[in-house]
Amino acid sequence: MANPDIKQDPIMHRTMAYAKVTAYFAEDVCRAILGFIPNGLNLTYDFLFKSLPLLGGFFSHRWAEQVIKLCMGITIGQGLAGDIAHFIFRPIGFVIGVMLGSVSNKIPNYQGQIGKLFYRLSAQTVSGALLGIIAMLSISQWLVPSLNVTLDNLAIATAIGAFLGLFTKGLLLIAVNTVHSANAATVRKNVQRAKDLNSKLKFASKQKAKSLILMQAQDIIQQMNGPQSQQYLEDFFNQEFEHIATSTYQKIERHFNYLTDRACHGDIKALKRLQELTPHAAASESNDKKPFEVMIERIFNSRAIFKLKDAVDTSYDRWQYRFLSVKEST
Repeated sequence: MANPDIKQDPIMHRTMAYAKVTAYFAEDVCRAILGFIPNGLNLTYDFLFKSLPLLGGFFSHRWAEQVIKLCMGITIGQGLAGDIAHFIFRPIGFVIGVMLGSVSNKIPNYQGQIGKLFYRLSAQTVSGALLGIIAMLSISQWLVPSLNVTLDNLAIATAIGAFLGLFTKGLLLIAVNTVHSANAATVRKNVQRAKDLNSKLKFASKQKAKSLILMQAQDIIQQMNGPQSQQYLEDFFNQEFEHIATSTYQKIERHFNYLTDRACHGDIKALKRLQELTPHAAASESNDKKPFEVMIERIFNSRAIFKLKDAVDTSYDRWQYRFLSVKEST
């Protein structure tokens, strides 16, 4: 007889997971709402008082910060919001999650987005509300003495200040998002540009390298085997050229792939280097060597040419032996 606990375990696991998520959601939302004003005051203190030219050092001292925040109610407010959220609303969220998890098959994914959003908006909102109160008191004190400071007037000034602060934060977020979007578009454009340049450079460099390899290979073959080897060169290159040129091609590709990788990761100098190396068909004639030509000369230095000729001579000897053996057998 099957054990009924085996069927219940997945259901219980899903229900507990659902309950934990809803408990965290309830705690996070409650902490964000109850701690909105203390968090805003805390951020205002950090951004305003700690950045003062002369007194910023004093307000940054640990003992001064703790005493001032305690007197302002920031520490008590944050602690009280955290305790209420953890000991009251978290159990409530857990119970609700148990009930919802027993009838739902999908576990929600919550990463504290609401708490992070409220925390980011608290600084400007609370700062705007404080400025609204200060502006109301200043107007009634110096500009319009006949204006009576009532609770209704203070509430209106606070609401207007909070709205303006929230509106300013919204504009700031929009501006930051616009800049990020523009930067992302620029990065994507640079990545595609680097890849296109990489393809062009590989093609152009391989064409240039092929002509140089053929010239050096033909020279060493005729030097070591005499003019009669000329009749076999076409067959030899058709069969063995790719094997001979592989190491040179790999060296060229490693160089361009390195610059492309740097350019794709935001290195503007690497992208400019790729642009400088790219040969242009309509380039102005001058006696100065182009960066592309200088790079090819560095790749085909005296040491590289010596190793290339040695490899060509060895490959030709092996190929000639196989070729003549097949020819004689036929």
